This record gives sequence, C-alpha cells and structure tokens, in this order.
Amino acid sequence: MSIEFTLDGKQVTAEEGQSLPEVAAANGIYLPTLCYHPEQERVGTCRVCQVRFNGSIVAGCTVRLWDGASVEIDAPDLMAMRREVVDSFPPLRSDWHRFLLMIAAHNGYQTHIVGKIAGG
Repeated sequence: MSIEFTLDGKQVTAEEGQSLPEVAAANGIYLPTLCYHPEQERVGTCRVCQVRFNGSIVAGCTVRLWDGASVEIDAPDLMAMRREVVDSFPPLRSDWHRFLLMIAAHNGYQTHIVGKIAGG
C-alpha cells in the first residue's frame, strides 16, 4: 500500500513500511546514517540521522511513515545537531582513521557519511 507525506516541503510517495533513509535516497535527499542498516532492526542509537518528524526531533531511521506525515531533513538546526553528535564521538577526535575503518568493517558503503557530516 502506498502512502503520501511531505518530505522537505515536497509531496512524496512511499510504500508502507519503507524506511525514511530509503525514501529520502529515492527522492534525491541526503539523510546521513551510521548505525542504520536496511536488513537490521532500526534502533537509532547513533543519532546521526536526526530529523524533524511532525514537529519533533527524532532519529530518522526509526520513523514509521504514514499518510499525511511531515518530515524535515535539510534544515540548518538539524545539520548542526548532527554535527554535534558526530563531534561528540571520542574516536573522531582522537583516532579518526581507525574509527572509519571500524565503520567500514560494519557498513562499508556508509564510511563516507561520517566524513561528510564532520566536514572531513
């Protein structure tokens, strides 16, 4: 079943149960993720994917989309929050390359994301 909702001010369509990172990517919108993996339970532990969902700040990978929902990803305050989260990871300050290798071992295709968020 298809649902329609607003994503960064645009009406988009998604399949019920589809994840926000998948829907965003399909619509050309970048949503950074770190702990998210499409084949694993969505837990939102890293908080790198923070979004505004119907007015509340939540981990975007945990959002259950529904008809008429409103999601904001690309906003300066949300980007600042994501940057703050990444900057708070001790490995990023002390051992950047080792941390990226660890991420690569877990989710190799997502390694570039931390660098993009952290400006590295």
